[in-house]
Amino acid sequence: MVKAVPGTLVKCDPSIKALILAIDKDSGNKYVIEDLGDEEHLLVKNDKVAELKRTVQYVRFPVRNAWRG
Repeated sequence: MVKAVPGTLVKCDPSIKALILAIDKDSGNKYVIEDLGDEEHLLVKNDKVAELKRTVQYVRFPVRNAWRG
């Protein structure tokens, strides 16, 4: 039987998409439901969107985040 998983369509730059896919792969496919095949769209699990945003922000700006503690 097919199981529906609620998701959020994420539109981003190709570089951020590559970063999200790398984070997802390293986490054991915790975030992404489907790579929609173009350069800027992903389907992400609804309950993981906020966590993924924080992770991407941390990876993109590690020095600035280190000062926050």
